[in-house]
Amino acid sequence: MELPSWTDRLENRFGDWAIPYVVRGLVLLNVLTWFLNAGSQGFTDSLYLNPNLVLAGEFWRVITYLFVPTVGQGMFSPLFLLFFFLFTWFIGDALESTWGSFKLTLYLVLGILSMNGFALATGMSGTNIFFLQTFLFCFATLFPNHEIMLFPIPIPIKVKWIGIFFGAYLFLIFLTSPGIRLLILASLVPYVTYMGPGALQILRERQDSKARMKRFKGDD
Repeated sequence: MELPSWTDRLENRFGDWAIPYVVRGLVLLNVLTWFLNAGSQGFTDSLYLNPNLVLAGEFWRVITYLFVPTVGQGMFSPLFLLFFFLFTWFIGDALESTWGSFKLTLYLVLGILSMNGFALATGMSGTNIFFLQTFLFCFATLFPNHEIMLFPIPIPIKVKWIGIFFGAYLFLIFLTSPGIRLLILASLVPYVTYMGPGALQILRERQDSKARMKRFKGDD
């Protein structure tokens, strides 16, 4: 699936700003933050995206909330955290191999701008959990039949089913949690921006193909 043409134009102009292995860096910073918080409870309190504190001068929060792991806590074990970030690392490498470093960096920037805009406009705090899921949605859209071994199930599963499962779960959260609906929508902006035009083009091509088949059968 091709990305919108404007991403090529931006790459031609700002391609030198690409950050190689940007998702790997994001994963490593999340893991580091988890260990620092485990050793010093409350460490992450100074990293969360809190719009009131951002406006008070704590500008680093518009970036550092991306480094706060939102899995591996509470009901989630560190083992699940390890699996989650290894999977994110793998997906990031696959997307970078497909899109290139600049377009993956641009995807991250779009997510940051969208979520920060949401937080500052609504006064609500933000989190990276829904945005990180969009990397999975991108991967499932591009490589739906790729099979992985999903821990702890020892059988191969096509990634499209994992994407559908998490998409349905996110939709359920959207329906049952009105307070974070705007956050979910803001987190999905990069995915819709990148994948939406290509998906619409595929749908149009399928409709045109069906229409031609009907005309062909009618001619018979």
